[in-house]
Amino acid sequence: MEKSASTVRSVSCDVCQRRSISKPATKWCPHCEDGLCTDCHEHHGASRSTANHHVIQIEDYHQFPSYVASVKHRCDIHKLEYEFYCTSHALPCCVDCTKEVHSTCMELKPLHDVVKNVKSSNHLHEIERNLSDIVDNIVKLTKEREENLSKLEVQKTKHVETIKHMREIINDHLDKIEGTVLEDLRRTHDASKVQIEDLIDKLNERKIKANSIQEEISLMKGAASNLQNFIGMRDLEKKVNEEGKTLVILQEDENFYNSDIHLNYSEILSSFTDKVSVFGDVLVQTSPRNLSLILGKRIQSQIVLPKVAGIEKIKMRLQQRIKLKNSKGFDISSCEILDHGKLLFLDWKHERLLTCNSDGSESRVVADFPGNGPFDITCISDDKIAVSARTSKIIILIEYATGKIIKKINVNGECFGIDHKDGKILVRLVNSGIFLLIDVAGKIISRVRFPGDRLRYLTWYMDKIYCTVTGQNTVICMNMKGSEIWTYRNVLLREPFGIATDTNGFVYVAGRASNNVVLIAPDGRSSRVILGGRDGINKPQALYISKFRRQLLVCDKYDGSSYLFDF
Repeated sequence: MEKSASTVRSVSCDVCQRRSISKPATKWCPHCEDGLCTDCHEHHGASRSTANHHVIQIEDYHQFPSYVASVKHRCDIHKLEYEFYCTSHALPCCVDCTKEVHSTCMELKPLHDVVKNVKSSNHLHEIERNLSDIVDNIVKLTKEREENLSKLEVQKTKHVETIKHMREIINDHLDKIEGTVLEDLRRTHDASKVQIEDLIDKLNERKIKANSIQEEISLMKGAASNLQNFIGMRDLEKKVNEEGKTLVILQEDENFYNSDIHLNYSEILSSFTDKVSVFGDVLVQTSPRNLSLILGKRIQSQIVLPKVAGIEKIKMRLQQRIKLKNSKGFDISSCEILDHGKLLFLDWKHERLLTCNSDGSESRVVADFPGNGPFDITCISDDKIAVSARTSKIIILIEYATGKIIKKINVNGECFGIDHKDGKILVRLVNSGIFLLIDVAGKIISRVRFPGDRLRYLTWYMDKIYCTVTGQNTVICMNMKGSEIWTYRNVLLREPFGIATDTNGFVYVAGRASNNVVLIAPDGRSSRVILGGRDGINKPQALYISKFRRQLLVCDKYDGSSYLFDF
């Protein structure tokens, strides 16, 4: 479960503290936003003004997820209790807010009417049903994979018996080729087995995450206030929808097709043993699954699984040009789009992380990294960012809202490109010639060796690593063992830097010297220039694709210009 920041808060009674008395709190009042000791709780319940407040155990409050615990009952600006809800802005507001900020909003409703019965609302029930469907789907998919695994075992046994029978008929001549085909069979079976077991492990991870969300819902319904449930449902629904989308995308992978082991025997095997040079070919035939997923209407409406468009059909539509302003100038080495729409820019030259809205407004410095040499960023979540620092040879985890450093992970090497997936961080250590895979606590999971001191930017998608080799004008795709899958080199692309992939596996690369963004097909065999100088870009260095928002962010190196595209 995602823990609330409240877990680090003092558990003293807030009422007593205001009287310079120290007592442990046993209760929490969300309305007053105060911890209460036993005595103060009794007074709180007896007071006419607070008797109807919903008070909860302090332990329950500490277990709230952050998106629930962060919901306040009072306005941070005016310190007044929320009384209205603006449907236009999807925000609760106090009386003063309705006059100062929401005076022209037409959809102001009494907050009491909006949040009443929220715990028994159809919307929350639908979220719970969707999550329950996701868990059921995971169970079904796991069972199907296990049945396929059992079937492979039976088929393996059957073929082994056939092979041994034919071995007895043709005797000495098969001594040579029997071992070859058995090894081929074993290797093919084991490869399929490992593939299926990997998928089962991924499904178990999704199940654990779904169960965690179920626990959050139970806690919300049992202990959180109506307002906290109502506001929290947006984040909760987003997490559930994300799980649904992740599951659908996962099960559409061709690795989820049913596998069958077949052995094609030589036609002349039974007649002319002297002409047989191989025993047979072992292969795996895949067929579509018979199982259909059960998904809620809201998840289905957000999932579009069209046929993958050809490389010529992909088009970019400029949504916004952003111009960062600062007297120091810029050297943008990395950028990201957060799921809620905020933009991040890493200024390598001035060692700082910047943020702004998608229209360029409300820009600010999130954090400074003097002497660390920050190179690349990846978002662990909307409130946690990992920064690779090449000079100090560490990964810095910071809090987005405050810029506070959460953790420093020593990687003992100049770290450059960085990416994140499923609680794991992949970082390029140039001087060591390796990709280092670690968890967010800093524990090393594996090392992927691939030499090259100019191999710096990377992106990680579907168990493949894509990286740019600037000095060689090259893009490389490799598997998680460091085996090269394909290499791209073309006169269209010069000085490749930032790299990203979309949900269909197309690769987008920023060419600084060629002043363009080049789109490369998933197999690396075809490409085209998708953005160039005519689109306004000037020496692009950093780019990022939000698969959630279907947007591409491209950043020029020096002048603070960036471009947000829909596709």
